[in-house]
Amino acid sequence: MKSTRFVNLLLLVFLAVLLAYANHFENGFHFDDTHTITNNPAIEKLDVVTFFKDGSTFSSLPSNQSYRPWITTINALDYQVLGGLYPGPFHVHIFLTFLITIGLLVYLVRKILRQHASSIPHLEQDRLALITGAVFGLLCANAETVNYIIQRAEIEAGLFILAGFVAFLQGGIWRKWHLYMIFPVLGFFAKELAFTFAPLLLIYFLIFEQKVDLLRFYRAEELPKVWRAVRQSLPAFAITLVFGLIYAQMLPETFSTGSSDRWAYLMTQPFVIGHYVLTFFIPYNLSADTDWTTFTSLADYRVWIGIFVVLLLIWLALKTSSHPDTRMVSFGLIWFLITLAPTSSIIPLAEVLNDHRAFIPYMGLTMAVVFGVRYVLIRYFSGQYRQPGTQKILWGLLFLVLAANAYGVHERNKVWRNDLSLWKDVTEKSPGNGRGFMNYGLALMARGEFAAAEENFLQAQSRNPDYSLVYINLGILKNAMGEASTAETYFKQALNTSTSGFQSHYYYGKFLSESGRVEEAKAQLEQALILNPHDHQSRQLLHDLEQGIPPAEESTGGLRTADDYLALSLAM
Repeated sequence: MKSTRFVNLLLLVFLAVLLAYANHFENGFHFDDTHTITNNPAIEKLDVVTFFKDGSTFSSLPSNQSYRPWITTINALDYQVLGGLYPGPFHVHIFLTFLITIGLLVYLVRKILRQHASSIPHLEQDRLALITGAVFGLLCANAETVNYIIQRAEIEAGLFILAGFVAFLQGGIWRKWHLYMIFPVLGFFAKELAFTFAPLLLIYFLIFEQKVDLLRFYRAEELPKVWRAVRQSLPAFAITLVFGLIYAQMLPETFSTGSSDRWAYLMTQPFVIGHYVLTFFIPYNLSADTDWTTFTSLADYRVWIGIFVVLLLIWLALKTSSHPDTRMVSFGLIWFLITLAPTSSIIPLAEVLNDHRAFIPYMGLTMAVVFGVRYVLIRYFSGQYRQPGTQKILWGLLFLVLAANAYGVHERNKVWRNDLSLWKDVTEKSPGNGRGFMNYGLALMARGEFAAAEENFLQAQSRNPDYSLVYINLGILKNAMGEASTAETYFKQALNTSTSGFQSHYYYGKFLSESGRVEEAKAQLEQALILNPHDHQSRQLLHDLEQGIPPAEESTGGLRTADDYLALSLAM
């Protein structure tokens, strides 16, 4: 395929992706965007040096202060475009990054085929690379990442992993002096997942350059090739180790993964991996916040289903490594498993699964599926595969698959429009998730639908009776409804839960200040700042109270009614 035609077809892929995502650019901030963007004063100023020196600038919540200075920098950059919290510049920037990522994936597949698949005609190589990019770009499940602003970290890390491979495959000084590692290093500062570049490079050496039969790697004729691949990848591992130590030093001490039951988490993850595979093909149950919980016993049949799925994937990956026509399948499957390992193994995270975690793994799974389908067609339908009629049918089926995914993307964009649509979807898809009901209640409360909001808050309370934010929001709601004594009861309940944090003290302090109980309010705000010294809301309100500024005049902008206070609370 001529280079001009190839570029034109790649632009056509970009256009298809743009059309699928055309209705997402005005979608709002959601969920973790709150503490990393909308309530994070650090991004109001583009102070790159501070971002790289101080990991706490990533989030206003101490437990979420991971070391991701690249993400804080681009968040601050997008904030500066219109001088405020407007999601448009964020979405445009993220989408352009997504398109570049798709382009790099296409180029990576094409480059590998050029160097290691001489039996495939160049025209077919180009088609396969473009199909891989189109499938990944229009994959419905990826809408969960593209729409979720703070999860731009997944896209940025994926871009730099791909850029590292593309630079490596360019050869010359890029490979000789290991300059390709510039890109994974940048990726380290976006998200920790970029650390998987080194093992992925090792797999590339094993499969494509040394042509190791991974299912029989222990044989005498294979071991020297394995050793050569290990030696070739050592510089990448060494650089990764250096920056891994830097990351460990820069990670704020307040950071927490949110969970501690390592064994239960590990038991659950094989089934979660199976869920990611199923969602790739059938995105039937995408949810911004699932209600999955960890399995508690090996007697749970889902544990063994998950283990079977993972073992099957591993066997397929090893089995397909030895045949020239299936090496891309092997590489893709191992890419999928390696890049899932940090979130689906021994490191217990607060949520059992998040659909956005599969963004980078889906790059590998897309390669495996595209080349797996090609192999099946050639291997078992060789007589019909090249026939013009069969080719038309196959192109038609591909178009239907891409169109169905594009439609799914378009519909998921609607779900991510605002908090009301997003959290309503969560309550329907994940009915066991108390947090989903609480956030849906918040969206209803913002619309003044107090009765419906209270009903959802109580639904959340029934599912998570020890969730402090539920009681905080019930307190805000009851105060807005003029039931101050009931509101105070809920604020005190928030303080008495095991999940109580600085928010409980802040909102109770705010309630007390509005009630004229200034000294009690100061005590609560001081406690909030002890728990989170970076909380600018508590600091500002405490400053106002110490200066004798009445909350109803300055802190609330002269607002008097219960609805005014409610609107202010929601905004803050």
